[in-house]
Amino acid sequence: MNTTEAALRIENVNINSASSPKPTLVENSVIHNCQGRCVYLSNSKDVYMANNVLHESQGNMVFVDKSVNDFTFSNNLLVGATKLVSTDQNENVFGF
Repeated sequence: MNTTEAALRIENVNINSASSPKPTLVENSVIHNCQGRCVYLSNSKDVYMANNVLHESQGNMVFVDKSVNDFTFSNNLLVGATKLVSTDQNENVFGF
């Protein structure tokens, strides 16, 4: 399926949880050939991403909104972000 939406979207997770919510885990996975972003995180907390491979995206491989809290991004490999033409000169189109 070709889509410009993120391959993995994590939104509104653990925002109304008790003081010790269970973390959202993304581990030992491969996300590849993304037509847009590979991963999009917004309005969430306690998200843990480790030991993943993200390969070939058309723009940002990982986008993390400023509303995300307690985000761990460890030992991930990002390969092959393709720069897109952007109309916004302030936009970072390469990823993180």
